[in-house]
Amino acid sequence: MAIPFSDLYKRNYTTLDVVEGYRRWSPSYDKGSDDNFIDGLLDRLHPDLWQGMENAVDLGCGTGRVGSWLCSHGINAVTGVDICVEMLALAASRNIYRELIDADVRKTGLPAEGFSLVFSSLTGCHLQDLQPLYDEAARLLVSGGTFVLMDYHPFFLLNGIPTHFKTEDGETFAITNYIHLFSDHFRTGTSSGLSLAALHELVVDETWKNYSKYINQPISFAIAWEK
Repeated sequence: MAIPFSDLYKRNYTTLDVVEGYRRWSPSYDKGSDDNFIDGLLDRLHPDLWQGMENAVDLGCGTGRVGSWLCSHGINAVTGVDICVEMLALAASRNIYRELIDADVRKTGLPAEGFSLVFSSLTGCHLQDLQPLYDEAARLLVSGGTFVLMDYHPFFLLNGIPTHFKTEDGETFAITNYIHLFSDHFRTGTSSGLSLAALHELVVDETWKNYSKYINQPISFAIAWEK
């Protein structure tokens, strides 16, 4: 069960839903953001998780940052799925995706058992219920395939700091968040028929540019499952 983020919210930003939030964020999404919380986790994932895999689907692909990383690590057939057409347009400009789909990550319409790897980054924190996402990932995976989910650490969200961004005209908005503990992920993943393979947590250190007051606090995590 998700913890209501509204009970913990400490900042007085106007909160937008996912589609509207990412639509407004899309022009500046790849400009000046600190990618440590994603890149640091990607570097920790062991290549055995996808060694020999032929294709992947990137659920919540956004502008294509993770898709580019997957392609650079030997997976050349990547399908991207996102519900925000503005983010999909930016992903398309990278020319790395085999196909881009405008769809909800919980119901993609893609064929069952069509992918060796399912990857989802920064999507779970926007979903009140994780079960449809995990069920869809399990449905898309071939037997022996891997599902990797990366997201904000629940501890960091419990600080009351939402997913937020500043527009090019200087206005700051938040995007709807929900907090899921690791026990929620474990319960949901196993109920989808998946087996836990790996868990990594990333902690803020002195190399982070804009997070000095959060040093030594966990900020993001990656959890890997096998079908």
